[in-house]
Amino acid sequence: MRKPSSRKFSWVSVDVIAEAVLDWARGKKYVRALFSYGSYARGEHTPSSDLDLCLLMKPGRVAAKLDSLYASLPTDVKWRCDTNGKSVAYLGENMVKIDMIVANNPATFAWLIDHPDISEPRLSLLHAKGAGFARELGAASRSLNRDSLALVEEEALKFFTYFEACSRSQRRSDSYQYYFQYNLALGSLTRIFHILESKGIPRYLFCPKNAFSNFGGQRVEEGKEWVALAGTLYLPEANQAKRRLVEMYHKLMARARARFGAKVSARTADAELLEEVMKRDFFFNVRDFARAYGGKVRHGRLFRASALPRWKGQPELKEFLTEHRIANIIDLRKPSELTKDNGRLDYDSATLAGLNYANIPVGGGEHFGEGGEYMRCLMSNLAPFARALESIARAKGNTVIHCHVGKDRTGIACALIACLLGQPRKQIIDDYLLSEQGVSHTKMEVLLNDMDKAGGAERLLQTVGFDARHKRLLQGKLLLKP
Repeated sequence: MRKPSSRKFSWVSVDVIAEAVLDWARGKKYVRALFSYGSYARGEHTPSSDLDLCLLMKPGRVAAKLDSLYASLPTDVKWRCDTNGKSVAYLGENMVKIDMIVANNPATFAWLIDHPDISEPRLSLLHAKGAGFARELGAASRSLNRDSLALVEEEALKFFTYFEACSRSQRRSDSYQYYFQYNLALGSLTRIFHILESKGIPRYLFCPKNAFSNFGGQRVEEGKEWVALAGTLYLPEANQAKRRLVEMYHKLMARARARFGAKVSARTADAELLEEVMKRDFFFNVRDFARAYGGKVRHGRLFRASALPRWKGQPELKEFLTEHRIANIIDLRKPSELTKDNGRLDYDSATLAGLNYANIPVGGGEHFGEGGEYMRCLMSNLAPFARALESIARAKGNTVIHCHVGKDRTGIACALIACLLGQPRKQIIDDYLLSEQGVSHTKMEVLLNDMDKAGGAERLLQTVGFDARHKRLLQGKLLLKP
């Protein structure tokens, strides 16, 4: 058995985490079986996917066993919550999520066998000791002995899950998924409110239609706060909407603590994770270029982004620029994009104060298909791309490079940089996939294949004057020494 690495990484992939969990399971006598389901089981996972697992163990000391599991992983646990039959954790700087069902009775997993909301294979066996448990997987139903506090804690965990998913969708600029997950999170808050309003244990939580019937008299203003939580498809309002949702969650948890006292789990009322998620997803498609390159590229030197003026005038943008010591901005957008909507997405003097700004327009289609359109864009704009790379190589201080959305033209530029740095194809594709919305393996694979056929990135750039000196400067600035 391969021993888990003692080295802890700040950014890890789903594959690395899954392998570490499997290594742990193989080495523990109390682990009966380990299953996966969802995108990992189907082999359709991406660098940003969740890892959905079912862990079957022998009875006894579940908390200590889970502590052992998480301690064996090659990255830090940002946040973790264990409830009855469930363990959820966010791992590493990129907050990869483990969503794990934990049980000592195989019947607990029975609902997964034919659940319509989960695609096949619904249970993919990763590891097993003996086959006896397989016979126990049937149509057995679970009976849960739940009280009001247990119901609150279950809904609180659901709220965390839905809130993180809605926030992640906002970061991908996926307004429909954002709206859907936001309303699921709001539904969990509604059910928590319904539980806290009920004198006994409520029987029905799916549609608490009478939950808000008391908002009259002195509670009118409280009712208005709930009305203000209505979801929106307009993503520029998403950060404010999420903030209101978080504030309501904290109010409800204060009520829960007043009612149940110290029995309320500290993690259930955790505020730190919500703020981490809010901070992580405040910007759309803004990240450190080094993230996907496994410790081979210097962190904090180059950032890739969508158009930063989306957030001009907001303190979070200034904080980002200051925190990362950004000295240079390279903008690949065309003049027509800067003037669109009365310059709503153009820079203002306050944002650019103290920064070196260069607009290096890159032409091309607004929408790129699956074929060779990236290569056509590159060949039509070789000189601007070379100028952008030269600017990064010569720049003093840290740099942000962006276009409008931050995935197509910025993706091509970052692929060129990665090729000059000698990075593996898989990491180049993973970096591209981190933009998530509207990306696919095919687009980047076709570009890399086309560049290889044309002699490689360096040879192409040499035809427009990008020389060996600039390559050395770029490597010296961005590569970590072995």
